[in-house]
Amino acid sequence: MRKFLSLSFIVFLLSASLLSKTVRQVLASDCSKTSVGFLSLNSLGAGLYKGKQGGLYPGGSNVRPAAHAGAGFQLAHSVTALDANGQPNANGRIVLISVGMSNTTQEFSTFKPMADADAVKNPRLVIVDGAQGGMSADRISDLNTASAQQYWQTVDQRLSAAGVTPAQVQVAWVKEADPGPTLDFPNDALRTPEQAGFDSFLKSGYASFREITNTATTSALIEAHKSDSFDHSGVQADRNLAFPLDRFRELVARGAIGSLNHRHFSFMGSILRPKRLIEETAPQVAERLRADGVDVVFLTPV
Repeated sequence: MRKFLSLSFIVFLLSASLLSKTVRQVLASDCSKTSVGFLSLNSLGAGLYKGKQGGLYPGGSNVRPAAHAGAGFQLAHSVTALDANGQPNANGRIVLISVGMSNTTQEFSTFKPMADADAVKNPRLVIVDGAQGGMSADRISDLNTASAQQYWQTVDQRLSAAGVTPAQVQVAWVKEADPGPTLDFPNDALRTPEQAGFDSFLKSGYASFREITNTATTSALIEAHKSDSFDHSGVQADRNLAFPLDRFRELVARGAIGSLNHRHFSFMGSILRPKRLIEETAPQVAERLRADGVDVVFLTPV
């Protein structure tokens, strides 16, 4: 047994020695190609990248405008300890939460213990990591979806475990994105920001709808259909194949039709359980069309 242990220890030392040499070789690797030659946003200044100006603030500037800074300080000074009902209380709490996906929780879970150990941290401040893996922006924005309900219920549970309530949350660290963007910059960022994408994770289909303004940029619309039963390349190349907004604008310009409504509607395909669609969401759209005075509706099945 002693010989076996001794041999094992020697093998361990040999492995450690080889590993040490490998690490030194990695550290000594050529790092001259760590740049791909692109300018960072704050280095671009007043220059343009795909038609959009650089800088962190308007005019290509990296200096925070005085009015912007003043508004931020005003908001910061309004933060105060609150009781469980959200009312000012000197013995209450100030809650900072994170909101986001896996990248967010990875960063925040490192930040939290560092901040908690900081000697100058406000003793009334409670830091709660609300970010969760896989919970991208499109999955947490619409509370009608199961994924969003799951996300925010988990946030509430974490707040409760920390001894605080949602009414005490005043500051949020938010880092979110939609997964798998298919549009070039800046169209993906310009797509209707106030509406979440359809929840394609629901196997029975998603009966809700989205409003699209008549001024929307057609190329900025996102195809949320995930079915493998048809070729998506046509729609991805030209959104008008699924939502012919540009074609109707051309008809208006030629005088072939009178005018377009100020808003349009989009539903998700493959709704295998249409009960909610038939009884709730479709009648809601019909009522809005009636209120808008729409005479004719053009349906585009995909």
